[in-house]
Amino acid sequence: MRQKLPVEIPETIKNPRTQCFIHISICKYMNIFRTLKTITLIFIFVSLSSSVLAARPDSDKIRFSKNEMTLREAFSEIERQTEYSFAYNEPQVNAAQKVRTDIRDRSLSTTLDYVLDQAGLQWQINKKKIMVSSAARGQADGSVDYSGTVTDSRGEPLPGASVVLESSNTGVTTDMDGRFSISCNKGDRLTVMFLGFRNTEVTCGENTTLAVVMNEEQNLLDEVILVGYGKESRKFVTGAISNANLAQNENTANNNIGQALRGSVAGVQFIDSSRPGEDGSILIRGTRSISAGNQPLIVVDGIVFNGTLGDINPNDVKEMQVLKDAASASIYGSRAANGVILIETHRSGEAKPVIRFDMTAGLKDWSYTPKLLSPTKYLQKTLDYRYQNGQDAYIEDIQYYLQDAEAKNYLTGKTIDPYKVVSQQGWEQNYSLSVSGSSDHSKYYVSGMFSDEHGLIKNDNSRRVSLRTNIESRITGWMTVGINAMFSQRTRDGVTPDISSIHHLSPYAELYIDGDKSNLKLYPVDDSILTNPLFNCQVKSAENRYNNLFANVFAIIDFPFIKGLSYRMNYSPGFRWNHQYSFSSIYQKQGRNDTGAGTKTHTEHFDWVLENILDYSRTFAKKHYVGVTLMYGSNSYSSSSTTASSSNYFNDYLGWDSLQIGEVQKTSSSRSQNNGVSMMARFNYRFNDKYLATFTVRRDGSSVFGTRNKYSTFPSGALSWIISEEEFMKKAEWLDLLKLRVSCGQIGNQAISPYGTLSGSATTNYVFGLDSVVGIYASGMGNPDLKWETTTSTNVAADFSFFGNRFGGTVEFYDSYTTDLLIRQTLPNMTGFGQVWTNLGKTSNRGIELSLNSVNIERGKFSWNTNLSFTFNRNSIESLYGKDADGDGKEDDDIGNKWFIGYPVNVEYDYVFDGIYQVGDPMPAGYKPGYVRVWTEAGDPSKSAVATDKRVIGQKEPKIRWGLGNTFTYGNWSLYVFINAMHGWVGKFNRILPYNPGKSLNMLDVGYWTEQNKSQTRPSLVFDNPLNMRYYLKRDFVRIQDISLSYTLDNPKLEKIGMKGLKAFLTVKNAYTFTQWLGFDPETGTEPGAYPTARTYMMGLSFSF
Repeated sequence: MRQKLPVEIPETIKNPRTQCFIHISICKYMNIFRTLKTITLIFIFVSLSSSVLAARPDSDKIRFSKNEMTLREAFSEIERQTEYSFAYNEPQVNAAQKVRTDIRDRSLSTTLDYVLDQAGLQWQINKKKIMVSSAARGQADGSVDYSGTVTDSRGEPLPGASVVLESSNTGVTTDMDGRFSISCNKGDRLTVMFLGFRNTEVTCGENTTLAVVMNEEQNLLDEVILVGYGKESRKFVTGAISNANLAQNENTANNNIGQALRGSVAGVQFIDSSRPGEDGSILIRGTRSISAGNQPLIVVDGIVFNGTLGDINPNDVKEMQVLKDAASASIYGSRAANGVILIETHRSGEAKPVIRFDMTAGLKDWSYTPKLLSPTKYLQKTLDYRYQNGQDAYIEDIQYYLQDAEAKNYLTGKTIDPYKVVSQQGWEQNYSLSVSGSSDHSKYYVSGMFSDEHGLIKNDNSRRVSLRTNIESRITGWMTVGINAMFSQRTRDGVTPDISSIHHLSPYAELYIDGDKSNLKLYPVDDSILTNPLFNCQVKSAENRYNNLFANVFAIIDFPFIKGLSYRMNYSPGFRWNHQYSFSSIYQKQGRNDTGAGTKTHTEHFDWVLENILDYSRTFAKKHYVGVTLMYGSNSYSSSSTTASSSNYFNDYLGWDSLQIGEVQKTSSSRSQNNGVSMMARFNYRFNDKYLATFTVRRDGSSVFGTRNKYSTFPSGALSWIISEEEFMKKAEWLDLLKLRVSCGQIGNQAISPYGTLSGSATTNYVFGLDSVVGIYASGMGNPDLKWETTTSTNVAADFSFFGNRFGGTVEFYDSYTTDLLIRQTLPNMTGFGQVWTNLGKTSNRGIELSLNSVNIERGKFSWNTNLSFTFNRNSIESLYGKDADGDGKEDDDIGNKWFIGYPVNVEYDYVFDGIYQVGDPMPAGYKPGYVRVWTEAGDPSKSAVATDKRVIGQKEPKIRWGLGNTFTYGNWSLYVFINAMHGWVGKFNRILPYNPGKSLNMLDVGYWTEQNKSQTRPSLVFDNPLNMRYYLKRDFVRIQDISLSYTLDNPKLEKIGMKGLKAFLTVKNAYTFTQWLGFDPETGTEPGAYPTARTYMMGLSFSF
């Protein structure tokens, strides 16, 4: 018998209020678990019941309305009376051929045999698809039976692919596992066709086992892509929608799906973070808002996703599209003001379970290390400074000019490399496992991923776990239910060194006391200017957890009594919770008196979306296609946070888990919530498949705005003309597609705090004599007239494809302007308030986007494909406050915030560098040769610059972005090289300016002015920067972003060992960067002392069975 041990209840729990809080918390989470359990049990019961109750195919009885009809009419009758649909290739099946249909109430299989035998056709059922093809006929004497498999480039089988014998135009279709068998003579050619893939030709030779690997068609006209609340053939899309190339993502070991957008999608700017586990930033078609958000909306499986792209397992993603103009994005309302990223995750496509495993692992090193002064140059810098400062500077006395610790190491020849001091070996490993399958009425996809990444800096590590389940089940022929759910956790623990100062660390510094690495020296040099960069690692600790639980429960009803009418209900709850713990230990030695401090912060976010979507689509008289989508939904978002901190510890053994023993304790908490409702109507019309129109109107309501402005309506429209379908273009056989598109629309932005319209209050301590009391005061001014920020955009584009889709692309011109900008306006001190949210001003974005793709060479086993994307964007502030205080006839700028009329939103504003003063030059009083000369409006170099001489130095976002990808394939081998580039932007780089050069501090080896080296670009060591100016460099770069070499094993070889696909690859990321930027990375704009960007060498393995 197990004995119960006595449990001591802490005093805090004995408190009745604490017990009540714990009871409520437990009840709250018990209710959540009960709800999840109930939903799970109901769904499992429904899924299992559907597979038992589902009718067998032959239970359907077919009754034709006429005794004779065309095959197309017969197929339509069968589709109307059953759950099945037909798939066939026009060259093989003459759908206009008439057949007898004089049978009644026969089973599906009997009906198909009777009808198709008359046309010499055969049929095969794959899931709910009836695949029709020509019946294989025997060949002349000498024919041989061939068998094989048809797969995509990933090794996944392609069921329903057509394998046609050219000599007789007869053929077969592949089964559910991509297998086929056919009789033909040696030397005969087979053509393999499958929708979405380029036709592939093979020759019947000595080997009777054929392995056909098909490549996806580039710019396929009938490719089905994601659009808002549905899918559409790319040929019939009227808005600006771009597709991300996810096929290459598999071979480049991207650990964030957003990296697939970098340089490959025109109009999209993705700048990666240089740290493990951190998300990059995404900008679509420039900065629209000044104070509100500019991040795009993320939609996963049709539902708004409030996490980040870093929460999503890249291996779960099947498709990713970007909606860039108002006509395509407005369907998602006010949250889509900055564009939309649509993501669809994998579903099962096969009846048999498929298990897939993906693994990548590799090492990292510094892609670029800014050069510091070597020990020898450091000594020379010390002598040059003393000479320029009028002090003795004799090389034989150098040891006396150094600090004691430096002199000691100088005499013993001991030096350090600051970068090695703070760095660690970087590495990364990722493992992903998925299982998918289906029955006649159910589909499932389950996956899990684990990622472990170590950065280049000590303790800069991250771990991530991601789980996903996608399940759907057809209850009846007209109703489908399902659930898509995911969970992710990201972990970032530990404290990194203070790398902001490593480039100042003397090469002769002493980091440890008596060489004991467990005993840091607080100040590496005696002047105590620079703290040991490893100090934080020793005395501080941190624990950070970020969790995301997201689900979508849906039901789809295809109304059997109205063809083309369907209803979908989505309910999507999301729960994100995280905590950040930090602690600084007691440190009372080497002249420092840190008494310990700890903080624990818990944050929770909960949101839900409920949508009701009614969709109707139908073609009338074979020429008029009509599609109508209606949506009504509501949403809610809430957030709460609690922080507890304490300081002055007498014992720090338990760290942040013993905040109660700190003498000074503080707590703070906050909560916010906002609600919204949405209504949307979209109308699509298509005449004769060449004249297209789409009109959308969206009405949103949000609680973040005042009573008079809670609702706003946003319309949009788009027209398209497929010129290549006109009769007068039919003679142009070289032309596959020529389509013109024009769109215009409005969309709102509500990305501000939930209570911007209300007056705020805060607390503070008031002292009355010896007493201190807490008081409340008005801290923020409300604005009940606050309203929606509105963006109006126009898009004109042309889509084209030539020479059998060998060359194609898209060119787009866009012009958008945003009015009623949501701005935090600074208020005069006399009001008693600092800022207030208000609607002011106007910004614009105008640009050109070009996307090109080509099949350069396709001969035998060798092919060479190219993809190019190019973007030019001009961002500008058109108006701000509408004031002209100086009476010059021009609207005033906001110099304090660096907002200037006619310039981009984000700019650098400072004095303009105009060279270096040389000996004998006229110069302002107090200046010396070697000082920086700046441009002045007066043009007199002998006078010092004034504040009005400052100018806009440049913009902080690139004007031009382009990406170039080349794929070379030979047999099973594939080589991919991708180049990413950005131009026309600048960034601060103050490390060029001397910083306390007379002290024991190192600097970058970029040169400096001396009497012997009369530099025109670098100041002297005694330059004291009297104007407090900053130094700027161009951030332009061209980078070899990815190099990947992959090998895919043939399917027949894998079948012998029971596998479906096997691929291995090697890849290098950030291979080399061509740039004048002197920091770690021009893309992130980081100076030395920020986090470095890694060059990564990865190997990967992917297989399925």
